[in-house]
Amino acid sequence: MRPTLGALVFLLTMVLARTPTAGGQAFRLEVGPPIAGNSTLVKKDKAVVAVRSLSCDPSGVTISGTAEGIVNGTRQSIPLKLVPLETPGVYSVPRVWEQGRWALKLSGTCASRKNEIAAAIVPLGPGGFNRDVVKVMTRTATAADIDAALRDARPDAD
Repeated sequence: MRPTLGALVFLLTMVLARTPTAGGQAFRLEVGPPIAGNSTLVKKDKAVVAVRSLSCDPSGVTISGTAEGIVNGTRQSIPLKLVPLETPGVYSVPRVWEQGRWALKLSGTCASRKNEIAAAIVPLGPGGFNRDVVKVMTRTATAADIDAALRDARPDAD
């Protein structure tokens, strides 16, 4: 039995109705250079990136993260202490690691959207981060995501 054109149109309409649009986008994290935080605190805490949430009331957002790295062939994980900036929902991520190959694993939840999850993986290099290789997700980051990011990160000799 072949579906009719009307049935296909109905099915397509239902799928599109559940797809996020400009007015109802999925909760996600956005990562930018430290200067994007537009704060004097960025210089003070030696930030490497700024992070903010999109499509959620900033007062209901929780963002946390870890620096995941490989130093002298050994895998390391360092909890990050994100610094809230003057703009609600915007945080700077200070550098807490030394030499090696590093990527930031950032995770967020949105309380007003039934604890919807968002994540970002940020491979780093000697010059900081490259926006083109940042991976933004509407799910929890996996170990495979981190491994791929560490392959993309360049060793830091600082």
